[in-house]
Amino acid sequence: MKTSNSATANENHGGSSGRRIRPSEHALRIALRTAKAEGMVVDKLCVTGGYIEIHFGGVEVESSDGNHGDLDKW
Repeated sequence: MKTSNSATANENHGGSSGRRIRPSEHALRIALRTAKAEGMVVDKLCVTGGYIEIHFGGVEVESSDGNHGDLDKW
């Protein structure tokens, strides 16, 4: 019987206890700012109860200036 795990998950999502649980706005801003700094593109953002789920769609590529690490053209 897994009532302890179910109860914990239910409480974390603000289940039947009636109390409101939400994620930290500060933590969300840090995560998104860090992803942006690394060039990651957010595809989808889901907030469910106290959980934030971030799906990344890819990485933005910086414009190339022609320098390819000193490799000669083949």
